[in-house]
Amino acid sequence: MLTGILDEETKVKDVVLKLSFEDLPSRLKPCFLYLGIFPEDSEINVRRLLQLWVAEGFIQETGSRDAYDIAEDYLYELIDRSLIQVARVEDIEGVQTCRIHDLLRDLFILESKEDKIFEVCTETNILIPSKPRRLSVHSTMSQYISSSTKDHSCVRSLFFSNRDYFVASDKWKLVTKDIKLVRVLDFECGLKIPSNLGNFIHLRYLRIGSQYLHYVPDFICNLQNLQTLHFEPTRGECFNIPISFPYAISKLKHLTHVHTDRYIMLRSSSSKSDSEVVMWHLQTIGFIALDKKTTYLIEKGCFPKLTTLQLMISTKFDGEVPKMLLSLKQLKHLNKLEICTDDEQLMMNNCKFEEVLQSLKHFRHLSILKIVYPPDLVTRVAVFPPNITKLTLAGIIRLNDDGMKVIGSLTKLQIFIISYSTVKVRIHVSIIILFKMDSHSCKSFGS
Repeated sequence: MLTGILDEETKVKDVVLKLSFEDLPSRLKPCFLYLGIFPEDSEINVRRLLQLWVAEGFIQETGSRDAYDIAEDYLYELIDRSLIQVARVEDIEGVQTCRIHDLLRDLFILESKEDKIFEVCTETNILIPSKPRRLSVHSTMSQYISSSTKDHSCVRSLFFSNRDYFVASDKWKLVTKDIKLVRVLDFECGLKIPSNLGNFIHLRYLRIGSQYLHYVPDFICNLQNLQTLHFEPTRGECFNIPISFPYAISKLKHLTHVHTDRYIMLRSSSSKSDSEVVMWHLQTIGFIALDKKTTYLIEKGCFPKLTTLQLMISTKFDGEVPKMLLSLKQLKHLNKLEICTDDEQLMMNNCKFEEVLQSLKHFRHLSILKIVYPPDLVTRVAVFPPNITKLTLAGIIRLNDDGMKVIGSLTKLQIFIISYSTVKVRIHVSIIILFKMDSHSCKSFGS
């Protein structure tokens, strides 16, 4: 009796979900089904999801609106229909991560198989021959290589979701030897990027996970259709280890977002023409070293549409940092800025840092600012961009009433986040404090 009732409830739920899907506008259906490529119970990074939607060609651009803004509209429409669950949200920056209900997975897989949106390869279906257009591999790489009977000649998107296994070069060539028109690649690798990657000239989205990778070969510049480039360590902290990029990366005219968890160091250019290209689509760079090469590209106007920038300040350019920062005034659309350093003592003890703070007051267009290892705001004069709505001071050691008054004078500030650091033992105690600021109230911290 109970089993029969549960079966009926399941059937009702299936019908409701099916009707919800069928009620979707045609423009939202592929975006919705695409969520099935992610492993079960995944918390999906929204930024990554929107970039994938754009790379897959799911977004119908209208007029002069940015494709990523339209993709964000699609996301919120699916959230409003309760088809996507919000996992993490920030007041200023909106939804950061999302997830899907387990009940939807069967619907995704069934509908995607019928509409040929994607195929998920697991241990249960790895032996079934198929010719997928988009393939998400949820088994281990070694198991897939040894057992799969998939025909890759039609693959346009390829994901390896198991983060615990990277793709060795010889294995990679076996998988990709028949791939000619792939547009989306997401995988883990070892010490080197596979040498045949430069042949995938139709790539729009590339994510490579590796905690050992420190060199991006020149052939990455062959990927002239690339929109999103994402390098991140598989696991562990690699923050202070640079990753070398070719200077000619600026020739990728469609590149829109560059994400790295380690800071980019541009290699010397052998061609004068490498610095002449204007990257009209580039919106995001993070992280990149603030050095003479980066400063030159900014001053030449190579990044006119840049909105988000994460900078690594090196001790090598100690006295030149304020002047280099002033070059950012060229970035008229810069909305979000993060400043870090490869040595916290540069920030905390360097008397030149007043000049760095003074240079920030010129950035009237900034709304989000984060400084990692700022100086103590007891003995130094702080000047912040006047229009910021969110300010983060990470690793600060002292902040007194005068420092808080400076912060309290920022009339547009909505969120203030500070984290204190016990520098002597290099243990960071995250005491995250949020203040809703207005022009009439300000809370203070003693030194």
